[in-house]
Amino acid sequence: MVNFYIPACGDRLILEKDWEFDLYLEYRNTDFAKALDLLPKDDSGHYEKGGGYSAMLLKRPTVTFPKR
Repeated sequence: MVNFYIPACGDRLILEKDWEFDLYLEYRNTDFAKALDLLPKDDSGHYEKGGGYSAMLLKRPTVTFPKR
């Protein structure tokens, strides 16, 4: 059995070490990617909702959340 914690809205997590992950640039992550300056701030056709991805969106940039 694996223990798995699912945080509730409003919970705060404190990282014990840097957390690094690959961010899939698809439409559900576009607001997050824009906030990290990984995508243009405007909706200039760089992604299409529903799976019509451009070559740029097939990339998976590595994102790091620093320990705090």
